[in-house]
Amino acid sequence: MPEKADMVESVTTLPAVKRHIVSFDANGQSIYINSPPQQYFLYPDIAGVSRSYAVESVPAKLGKEQDVKGYLSDDGPTSWKSPQIASRQGANLLIMDILPGGVGQMHRTVSLDFSICVAGEIDHELDSGEKVRLRPGVMGGRF
Repeated sequence: MPEKADMVESVTTLPAVKRHIVSFDANGQSIYINSPPQQYFLYPDIAGVSRSYAVESVPAKLGKEQDVKGYLSDDGPTSWKSPQIASRQGANLLIMDILPGGVGQMHRTVSLDFSICVAGEIDHELDSGEKVRLRPGVMGGRF
């Protein structure tokens, strides 16, 4: 992949993605907590990629809000600001805004990753050349 530029809050004219993070108050009641705006790393002529959530391992370590604290931190492997877009052995929820004609590189992960097409179309291709076309509501990946 090419070098990434600074983070930006938007890469298209589509409405901004809004994340609602659930946590718990001192009484154990579920609450929404402040969530920073999505930040996209730019891959020139290909896409903008933003991390919406990540954990370092599967199963995830959720005790004492480890996952949320890691995500909301300013650094670390699962931080919303981390230049390492995908957690290497955990689970990743990434937002990818791919430019028309944008082509990524074939890669392999040992993480749990999700590919869900929200708008437009993208070809999800395997090493064998087999591919499926993802359209809105269609998912691909290893899950």
